[in-house]
Amino acid sequence: MAAHSNPVAVTITVPQPAPIADFTVDPDAGKAPLTVTLTNQSEYGDTHLWSFGTGARVEEEASADFKYEEPGVYEITLWVFGATPDIVDSTSHSVTVSARDRPDLEVRGLQAEDEDGIVIAQIHEGQEIAFRIALSNSGSLASNGFTLQGFLDDAPFYTLD
Repeated sequence: MAAHSNPVAVTITVPQPAPIADFTVDPDAGKAPLTVTLTNQSEYGDTHLWSFGTGARVEEEASADFKYEEPGVYEITLWVFGATPDIVDSTSHSVTVSARDRPDLEVRGLQAEDEDGIVIAQIHEGQEIAFRIALSNSGSLASNGFTLQGFLDDAPFYTLD
């Protein structure tokens, strides 16, 4: 009598790795209106949810662009969901939107001194002043006998003699 084997079904379950949320923001600072590009670099995710820090949300796997109209600091969050809804990872990045072209160069004060170091004009943020700067024959900036100094966070950052 011949031996017969009974087939046996074997199921092998390979768990999906947990998702890893990751993305880049370009640019992460600038003047309003500012459009940022979010490049999704996540791994092992089935579904992605973006939050832009404004109340707006969008679900998509591809990279996203978002336009910020108002100055402020916004937190962008990406949630990446795995094979089941209880497996999730998230990460966040901040975007700074300013009313100025170069917020890192904001002038907080300006001071003009004569050749003896006596302050002849000083302004602070929100004030205005007019002064004349002439070019000398050598092509360098000349200020007709006084020193003009700009301040950034109360420290001199530029001096013009």
